[in-house]
Amino acid sequence: MDKSNLKSLEFPIISEHNEENIDYIEKKDLKQIIKEYHVSRYDELCGDYAKIEKLIPIKTNNPVYIFYILINIITFGIFSFFFVWFPTLKLIFIYKPTTLSDAKYIAIYGKEGEFTIKKFRKTILNNTEKSFQHTDYDTNIPFNAKEIYHFNYKFFRYIYITTLDSFQSIKYKLHTSYKRIHRKYTQGLYDSDIEIQRKIFGECNIKLQIGSYFKFLYYELGDPFYLFDLFSIILWYKDQYEIYATIISFTTILSIITNAYESRKNQLILQKLARYSCSINVIRKNENGHIYKKNISSKELVPGDLFEIPEENQLMPCDAILLSGTVFINEAMITGENSPVKKNSIPNNKNIFIEEKEERNFLFSGTQIIQKIPKTKNGKVYALVDSTGFNTWKGNLIRATFFSENEEFEFINDSQKYILFMGFVAIIGLCITIPFLIKLGETKYTILIRSLDLITTTVPPYYQLV
Repeated sequence: MDKSNLKSLEFPIISEHNEENIDYIEKKDLKQIIKEYHVSRYDELCGDYAKIEKLIPIKTNNPVYIFYILINIITFGIFSFFFVWFPTLKLIFIYKPTTLSDAKYIAIYGKEGEFTIKKFRKTILNNTEKSFQHTDYDTNIPFNAKEIYHFNYKFFRYIYITTLDSFQSIKYKLHTSYKRIHRKYTQGLYDSDIEIQRKIFGECNIKLQIGSYFKFLYYELGDPFYLFDLFSIILWYKDQYEIYATIISFTTILSIITNAYESRKNQLILQKLARYSCSINVIRKNENGHIYKKNISSKELVPGDLFEIPEENQLMPCDAILLSGTVFINEAMITGENSPVKKNSIPNNKNIFIEEKEERNFLFSGTQIIQKIPKTKNGKVYALVDSTGFNTWKGNLIRATFFSENEEFEFINDSQKYILFMGFVAIIGLCITIPFLIKLGETKYTILIRSLDLITTTVPPYYQLV
């Protein structure tokens, strides 16, 4: 490859962190106390649905976990449904709080009342002292640390900041002059930098993990109202309403199977839309400073990579800053407008690069390349990877779609309020009916059956079929 062509591009290395952002994680500090943690910084794209109330480091409580397994075996798995209805029970029967350094999982209490448990990871970092991130990036990543603690929640990655004793979403923005970018970033990353970046940011891939159909079926069965259906059906069979009970049984089973299938189908469609990779040429350097071109899958791109813009009609695999040439691109996925948008390379002056103001020089993940025009006849059009995976604009759209169930939750909440109201009406009815039945001299069994009839009539067991 012609090195003179590479050197004519010129791209950046990176600037000093603030001292408060250089955090060395000492294990002895983390072992001193078992405590709750909080998030002190969220990503600017993080909505209320992904905000966190508190965090508790946990690990498996083996003796109690064995007891949990035995109960499940005895009850044929029915006991496990209690953990669907009351997920915090997992902190009693499966896990126990521990120190941050010993944690294998982390319990997350969402600000909207959600509770979930995620894997808690410790990543070892090597050879970070000379990493390119130390110069031109505004970041909170502790690159001088030997290891970092992190977890993912709703496709946001959070890292532990020792000096603040809290977690923050990763902050990673290029903050330097255009001139320095053109001077420093045209020769690619060192191979050692690639390894570090991949450990921190993962693959350049918007990957949605979709559970099996049986997992969806399990959670569908976990709805407590289906248990109410089962109770009602048994009662109706007992009370000789066989035809009505059979109809409700059939429709309930059909509803469970259909809902689980449709839920998984919708997520598989979104997974297909999110997943994308292509072959791409990157420019990198070995440890001897030798510059070389390499053809890789776009999944291997990391922030800071220098790459050639893909061929026409292909999609951008990441968010990137255009460094040379001109590109016409279709941004229909972002704006909804199916018309070409012209993107120019960043200027070469002493002004400071500010990402929020660089839309005309910015290529967004998922947008389609219509035409690329190099500055010279035989030249190439190069760009600098700004963000990958769920940190891209496309990733944010996919995340927002994946978790956009607020309207459904509102419907469920309203339905549950209706059920509670009707339950209250049923109680009033019982207070009137029971004394009347006692006065008529009915047996206790008859009173019980008629009372249950009243409950199952007032609170509709087929509400889930709506």
